[in-house]
Amino acid sequence: DYPTMSAVGTYQCTAHGSDTIGHDILINNLTSVDYTKPDQDVLLNKIHEMDNALKALQNKMDELRNYSAVVTTLLRENTHLTECCNANSRKVDVLLHSVFSHVVNNSYFLSKENSSNITEAAAVCNRYDGYLVEITSAEQYHVIRDFLLLNSTNALGIFLGARKYGNTWRYSHSFRNVSYFNWDYGEPNPLTNYDCMYLQYRSNLKMFSFPCTSSFYQ
Repeated sequence: DYPTMSAVGTYQCTAHGSDTIGHDILINNLTSVDYTKPDQDVLLNKIHEMDNALKALQNKMDELRNYSAVVTTLLRENTHLTECCNANSRKVDVLLHSVFSHVVNNSYFLSKENSSNITEAAAVCNRYDGYLVEITSAEQYHVIRDFLLLNSTNALGIFLGARKYGNTWRYSHSFRNVSYFNWDYGEPNPLTNYDCMYLQYRSNLKMFSFPCTSSFYQ
């Protein structure tokens, strides 16, 4: 730091003491303070140093903000993973690895997780890169029916990948016309909105129609 004009002047310093035999000693000294106007280059260098220090602080604050964002994201992901793990631990699923390949060249997955509607049921299949089953022949129907009877769930029925569009039933995944039916007596129901197809346990897994928002199937 540089002295201002108010500090310019001559200053006297006086010190009192004693020598080794106890005589008083008085010491005086003078000093002068002059004022020198700071050089422009010195001022510019000082401003440059302060500017660099400010930028360093701003960079540090940005790093701390980024670190805080990363920590927040990791905590959120950890919470999500924990929730997923807890949810998955409550599911009991049976995965059939190509059990029916000699009949229909497919693999089937039976979930013990109840779905509130056909959209949720399709989402469960999508998690395993699959889709709701599309029964295209009597042979396929009987193989699936026999397996379901051996591995019953607490649901009343099983969602099938077929829906009614107007007066035509189509497969939901391939969107081809349904090629095989095994309706229960009195089915399909002619009432409005009975546009989804199920296999019902109480009717020995015959096909029947029901509103797509039903929560009694899986």
